[in-house]
Amino acid sequence: MSAIVGGVALALAIGLGVMNDDRGAYFLHSYLLNYVFYASISLGALFFVILQHLARAGWSTSLRRLAEILALVLPFWAVIFLPVVAVVASGSGSLYSWNDAEVVKASPLLQGKRPI
Repeated sequence: MSAIVGGVALALAIGLGVMNDDRGAYFLHSYLLNYVFYASISLGALFFVILQHLARAGWSTSLRRLAEILALVLPFWAVIFLPVVAVVASGSGSLYSWNDAEVVKASPLLQGKRPI
Protein backbone atom coordinates (compact mmCIF):
# COMPACT_ATOMS: atom_id res chain seq x y z
CA MET A 1 0.00 0.00 0.00
CA SER A 2 2.78 2.44 0.85
CA ALA A 3 4.44 1.75 -2.52
CA ILE A 4 1.23 2.78 -4.27
CA VAL A 5 0.99 5.97 -2.23
CA GLY A 6 4.67 6.72 -2.90
CA GLY A 7 4.23 6.09 -6.62
CA VAL A 8 1.21 8.37 -6.82
CA ALA A 9 3.04 11.09 -4.88
CA LEU A 10 6.08 10.77 -7.16
CA ALA A 11 3.90 10.95 -10.28
CA LEU A 12 2.16 14.02 -8.88
CA ALA A 13 5.51 15.67 -8.07
CA ILE A 14 6.84 14.96 -11.56
CA GLY A 15 3.66 16.28 -13.13
CA LEU A 16 3.75 19.48 -11.12
CA GLY A 17 7.47 19.87 -11.75
CA VAL A 18 7.09 19.56 -15.51
CA MET A 19 4.20 22.04 -15.57
CA ASN A 20 6.46 24.69 -14.03
CA ASP A 21 8.17 27.20 -16.34
CA ASP A 22 11.70 25.93 -15.63
CA ARG A 23 11.32 22.58 -17.49
CA GLY A 24 11.39 20.63 -14.27
CA ALA A 25 14.72 22.04 -13.06
CA TYR A 26 13.35 22.84 -9.59
CA PHE A 27 12.00 19.30 -9.28
CA LEU A 28 15.28 17.75 -10.48
CA HIS A 29 17.35 19.79 -8.05
CA SER A 30 15.07 18.81 -5.18
CA TYR A 31 15.14 15.18 -6.29
CA LEU A 32 18.95 15.12 -6.44
CA LEU A 33 19.34 16.83 -3.06
CA ASN A 34 16.99 14.38 -1.35
CA TYR A 35 18.61 11.45 -3.12
CA VAL A 36 22.06 12.44 -1.86
CA PHE A 37 20.76 12.96 1.68
CA TYR A 38 19.08 9.57 2.01
CA ALA A 39 21.75 7.66 0.09
CA SER A 40 24.40 9.11 2.41
CA ILE A 41 22.53 7.66 5.39
CA SER A 42 22.69 4.21 3.79
CA LEU A 43 26.35 4.63 2.89
CA GLY A 44 27.14 5.75 6.43
CA ALA A 45 25.38 2.68 7.80
CA LEU A 46 27.40 0.49 5.44
CA PHE A 47 30.60 2.14 6.66
CA PHE A 48 29.55 1.49 10.25
CA VAL A 49 28.93 -2.21 9.50
CA ILE A 50 32.26 -2.58 7.73
CA LEU A 51 34.06 -0.86 10.58
CA GLN A 52 32.43 -3.11 13.17
CA HIS A 53 33.38 -6.23 11.22
CA LEU A 54 36.96 -5.05 10.76
CA ALA A 55 37.33 -4.33 14.47
CA ARG A 56 35.58 -7.61 15.36
CA ALA A 57 33.42 -5.67 17.78
CA GLY A 58 31.10 -7.89 19.77
CA TRP A 59 29.32 -5.12 21.65
CA SER A 60 27.56 -3.71 18.59
CA THR A 61 25.55 -6.73 17.44
CA SER A 62 22.10 -5.26 17.98
CA LEU A 63 23.12 -1.84 16.70
CA ARG A 64 24.89 -3.40 13.73
CA ARG A 65 21.69 -5.19 12.70
CA LEU A 66 19.93 -1.85 12.35
CA ALA A 67 22.82 -0.49 10.28
CA GLU A 68 22.71 -3.61 8.09
CA ILE A 69 19.03 -2.98 7.41
CA LEU A 70 19.78 0.63 6.47
CA ALA A 71 22.61 -0.49 4.18
CA LEU A 72 20.40 -3.15 2.58
CA VAL A 73 18.58 -0.52 0.52
CA LEU A 74 21.67 0.52 -1.47
CA PRO A 75 20.52 -1.38 -4.62
CA PHE A 76 17.25 0.54 -4.33
CA TRP A 77 19.22 3.81 -4.35
CA ALA A 78 21.00 2.69 -7.51
CA VAL A 79 17.63 2.27 -9.24
CA ILE A 80 16.37 5.59 -7.92
CA PHE A 81 19.45 7.30 -9.39
CA LEU A 82 18.52 6.27 -12.96
CA PRO A 83 16.32 9.35 -13.64
CA VAL A 84 19.27 11.62 -12.85
CA VAL A 85 21.49 9.60 -15.18
CA ALA A 86 18.83 9.79 -17.91
CA VAL A 87 18.54 13.57 -17.62
CA VAL A 88 22.31 14.08 -17.75
CA ALA A 89 22.79 11.57 -20.59
CA SER A 90 20.10 13.25 -22.67
CA GLY A 91 22.13 16.47 -22.75
CA SER A 92 19.47 18.49 -20.97
CA GLY A 93 20.72 21.57 -19.18
CA SER A 94 17.89 21.55 -16.65
CA LEU A 95 19.97 19.91 -13.92
CA TYR A 96 23.46 21.11 -14.84
CA SER A 97 23.71 24.16 -17.06
CA TRP A 98 27.11 23.10 -18.45
CA ASN A 99 25.53 19.94 -19.82
CA ASP A 100 23.70 21.99 -22.46
CA ALA A 101 25.62 22.23 -25.76
CA GLU A 102 24.38 25.79 -26.43
CA VAL A 103 25.68 27.02 -23.09
CA VAL A 104 29.08 25.42 -23.76
CA LYS A 105 29.29 27.09 -27.18
CA ALA A 106 28.56 30.50 -25.67
CA SER A 107 31.11 30.24 -22.85
CA PRO A 108 34.85 30.29 -23.62
CA LEU A 109 35.56 29.03 -20.10
CA LEU A 110 33.41 25.92 -20.62
CA GLN A 111 34.93 25.37 -24.05
CA GLY A 112 38.36 25.19 -22.44
CA LYS A 113 37.09 22.63 -19.91
CA ARG A 114 35.35 20.28 -22.33
CA PRO A 115 36.89 16.88 -22.97
CA ILE A 116 39.11 16.47 -25.97
